[in-house]
Amino acid sequence: MVALTITEIAKKELLKFIESDSLKSAVPSVIWAEGHEDSLGNSYGPHWSIGFYERERIKDQPLVEIDGIQFVFGQPWKNEELNGKTLDFRNGKFVVE
Repeated sequence: MVALTITEIAKKELLKFIESDSLKSAVPSVIWAEGHEDSLGNSYGPHWSIGFYERERIKDQPLVEIDGIQFVFGQPWKNEELNGKTLDFRNGKFVVE
């Protein structure tokens, strides 16, 4: 179980993406990224990120409904770290605090 809170703006942006995404039936996931460098050379350290999966491809992971949106959490060893956190959308990006 994941006890994550979603702000209204984050919910709105998630729903907008789900409705417009090229995936047939997109399911969001909050994932831990170890860090990366983008195509412009900007470096990003470890952080929470949002990914989307095709519902049909989710086989062994349970769907968790949070504020009316179904999520999949594909890194079960990190789920406990999300408890008590909030998913928000600021400056064009999803953030978890």
